[in-house]
Amino acid sequence: MTFLVIAYGLIWIFVFGYVWLISQQQKRLERQLTAVQEQLQMVQDADEGQ
Repeated sequence: MTFLVIAYGLIWIFVFGYVWLISQQQKRLERQLTAVQEQLQMVQDADEGQ
């Protein structure tokens, strides 16, 4: 029974760790996407000024 409780706990630790990693990657991707959108907007603004 002790093994089952330990295994259950380890599985939940793994699941929470995996979800945390995915959320960190999503935040990084959102920052990169924002940077790309800002660069695209600057290029579009520069083209309109010509």
